[in-house]
Amino acid sequence: MKSSARDAGLHSQHAQKRKLAGLAVFAARLADHLTADIIGGALMLILLFTVISIMDISGFNSRAMEQVEERDFRKLRMMNPDTAAWLIIDGTHIDNPVVQGKDNFEYLDLDFHRNYYAGGTLFLDTGNSKDLTDRYNVIHGHHMSEGAMFGDLDLFLEKEFFKENSTGTLITERGLFRLDVIAAGTADAYDADVYNVRGEMAGHIDAILRSASHVRKRKKLKSMLRAGKSRRQGSDDKQILLLSTCTGDMDDSRTIVACLMCPEKNDVTDQDLHYAGDDVTNGEHIETS
Repeated sequence: MKSSARDAGLHSQHAQKRKLAGLAVFAARLADHLTADIIGGALMLILLFTVISIMDISGFNSRAMEQVEERDFRKLRMMNPDTAAWLIIDGTHIDNPVVQGKDNFEYLDLDFHRNYYAGGTLFLDTGNSKDLTDRYNVIHGHHMSEGAMFGDLDLFLEKEFFKENSTGTLITERGLFRLDVIAAGTADAYDADVYNVRGEMAGHIDAILRSASHVRKRKKLKSMLRAGKSRRQGSDDKQILLLSTCTGDMDDSRTIVACLMCPEKNDVTDQDLHYAGDDVTNGEHIETS
C-alpha cells in the first residue's frame, strides 16, 4: 500500500511538472507571437509617422500657400485670426505660420487651419504681446521628424551648422524683422529665466549665456546684459526671439535657439512680402562652450 501510494504521488508530481512545462511552452510561444505583433505594429506606426512628417514638410506649406501667395499677412489673418507671424529660418525646413492661442496648450495638436494634427502649429507664448512688441519673445513648437515644425532646431547644436547658418526672417503685422541667430543650447523646461517671458531681460540673457553651447555676438549679449541689470535703455534695447522645442529625449530638457530681432521694413499689411534674407551674411567669430 505504501509503495502504491508513493508511486501515485510520484505520478501526480510528474503530471504537475508536465502541465507546468506545457504552460511554459505555451506562454513562450504566446510571448513570441505578441512580441512579433507589437514590434510589427511599432514599425508600422514609425513608418506611418515618418510618412506623415514628410507629407507635413512637402504638403502643409503648399496647402497654406495655395490660398496665400507671397505670405500676405492680411490673408493669413483672415484664414486664422490667431495668426501672429510667419517664421523662416534659413538652412532649415522652418518656413511656417506662427499663431497665439488662448493658452500654451491650444495649438499643441491643432494645425494652422484648426484641424487636428499631432504636429500642432508653431505658437507664440501667451505671455507675449501678439504684435511681438516685447523685448523678449518665445515661440514654441514640436520637435517632429524629418525637420517638420521645430524638428531642425537641434541642427544648431552642431558647431559647423551653427557657424554656417545665422539668419532668418520674422514677418509680423507691424513689419519685417531680420533674425540673427546668436546662441543655441539646451535648457530646462522649468527654468523661469528662460520661459517666464515677463521676467527681467537681464535674467533672460544670463540664462541664454548659461545654457548655450554655441554663441555668436557674445559681446552684444553681455552689453545687453549690463544694460538690463542697470535698467538703462538705449542702443542696447534690442529684442530677442527665443525658439524652443523638446529635445526628443522624453525629459524636461529643451533645445533653444536665440535670435536678435532687427527691423527691416515697416507696414506689411498693405503689400505682399518677399524675402531676400539669403543675401545677409555674418562672418563673426563663433564661440563654443
